[in-house]
Amino acid sequence: MTSDTEQERVYATLPMRIKAVAIDSLIVSLLLMALLQVLGLYFPKHSVLTAFAMFGMSLLFEPLLISSAGCTIGQYLMGIRVIRKENGTLCPFHLSIVRYIVKILLGLYSLVYMLFSSNRQGIHDYSAKTIVVISKRKLIKHPEVAIEQKEEGQIEKQYKYPSAIRRFAFFVIWYIIAFFSASIILGILYSIIIAIGTIVGLTSYEESENNLLFGIFIIIIWIIELFLFAAVAYWASKGYLPGAMRKKITQDEIEAEKEHAKLEEEQADIMEGLNEKEELSSKEQKQIEKENLKTVKANTFIFTLFGFIVGLIFSLILLNQIVEIIFITLIGSLIGYVFGYLYGESKKKNVTGK
Repeated sequence: MTSDTEQERVYATLPMRIKAVAIDSLIVSLLLMALLQVLGLYFPKHSVLTAFAMFGMSLLFEPLLISSAGCTIGQYLMGIRVIRKENGTLCPFHLSIVRYIVKILLGLYSLVYMLFSSNRQGIHDYSAKTIVVISKRKLIKHPEVAIEQKEEGQIEKQYKYPSAIRRFAFFVIWYIIAFFSASIILGILYSIIIAIGTIVGLTSYEESENNLLFGIFIIIIWIIELFLFAAVAYWASKGYLPGAMRKKITQDEIEAEKEHAKLEEEQADIMEGLNEKEELSSKEQKQIEKENLKTVKANTFIFTLFGFIVGLIFSLILLNQIVEIIFITLIGSLIGYVFGYLYGESKKKNVTGK
């Protein structure tokens, strides 16, 4: 698999990921039902085996697909992929297991955390150092998704936001307050409705927990609580909640930020230039060293050969014994080698400019 660069990454949105989870949950439920039927047919008395098989399927379904294919079935249908943040490769199996366990333990809270993360990472993504991006296949079909995300990023740059952890913490605090407040108000409202029903003879307190009205009321409570959860999470992520509110960046701050960015860019250019000079200097030095080595070798060879020839000529003229001729020739070669080496070293110093 080829690595994604950060410039190419378009992060998956929360609705996409929730839809993918819903699809995967439906698929796993159907698979578990089918597995339960098969195990019940062939192993009717092995309840431990059945429980182990169902637990194993629930635990391994997502990690196996993410570590091997980069996405689950639901994620594939939604056009999103799970990759390592640092290099864009597939998440290893053992980290996929960790990621899935954290996701199960924290549930919706882990997914909601992506609203507060600059890379749209859930808590389970942080645990495995992964990110969830929109696949190239989907971006080709829907290029407007990347444009919308870029425009959203430009708008967010106009504000200073508290840290992701701070916004998430105040989301939890305000949601707990909203949850209990709504529960108290709805409980009081339900009691008033039952009291009125009792007075007019439609129902009684004893029957209230078994009638249709109670069931409808419970459903309404869950819908309201879910709405509150989504609303508070959105307000917290946008910096609307007291305690973790965003601040509009003033024109002076914008100019200061631009100036700071300009200085950083200039410093980066200077450092890049220095690195290039150092690299060039290093290459030139290596080239000079090669030339010096050639100079020393060439001069050593020439003077050694010259000493050998001179020694051989003089020994042949002046001497008659072969041993003496060889000895004098070797002495001449050795003297030539020493002088050649020293001369080559002197030339080397001239080349390096020392």
